Amino acid sequence: MRFLIDGDVYVYHACFAAQKEVTFGRTVTKITDLDELHRRLETTIVGHMKQVHRALKLRKKAETTVMLSGVRDENWRKAVYAPYKGNRRPSDRPLGFAHALDWIRNRWKVEEVSNLEADDLLGIRATEVEKAVIFTTDKDLLQIPRIVARPSDFLPGATNGEMEIRRVTEEEGAQWHLVQALTGDQVDNYPGLPGVGQKTAEKILAGKTGREAWDAIVAAYEKKGKTEEDALAQARVARMLRTGEFDFDTKEVKLWLPS
Repeated sequence: MRFLIDGDVYVYHACFAAQKEVTFGRTVTKITDLDELHRRLETTIVGHMKQVHRALKLRKKAETTVMLSGVRDENWRKAVYAPYKGNRRPSDRPLGFAHALDWIRNRWKVEEVSNLEADDLLGIRATEVEKAVIFTTDKDLLQIPRIVARPSDFLPGATNGEMEIRRVTEEEGAQWHLVQALTGDQVDNYPGLPGVGQKTAEKILAGKTGREAWDAIVAAYEKKGKTEEDALAQARVARMLRTGEFDFDTKEVKLWLPS
């Protein structure tokens, strides 16, 4: 079994949790408790792996790799849709971010590629083998037909220690990608088809797969004055890469095409 960790998620969560407010005279500022940062990174990663190991009744220790996103400005999706993640600024990163990345690199086996996001590496490496578990809270990875472990204690309103373990089928993964091609993602700054939420997207795609599903997406885009090229750009940006869709030598992506 291969355990693949979304390092971006764990780093952000630990950094924000380790921030503290301190007062100097009349000035209130934030600092990072590095000991707390290290502790949270270690206990959450190890704790979540133990939970999944027990839940799946694994007998052998899993091979573990932590995936980190590469250089933001080199992200391949920007060539497909220039505004992608254009709403993100370096100042949005929490205190201790760079330190946490270095700690991860020194503690775990890490993989990072300059123009790939951690999500893409997770999708590629998970689909190289039959047995893999992806650890992430990112709903984008529900496109990948593998076991996805979502540490719910990272999410608002969840009970500490909860873990959602879901086996995503090929059909479910393909359908979720098309839903995202319609809904877009405000966090990642690509709009999909404006005005279309998840329920409407599912209604558009109801009972449809393959080419029929894509034709329904194109018809929805054209109804709102958009083109098939607009739909294709959104679908490509939404797509999480799988094995065979990225050349690690040339750094070229095989862009998604409707079946």
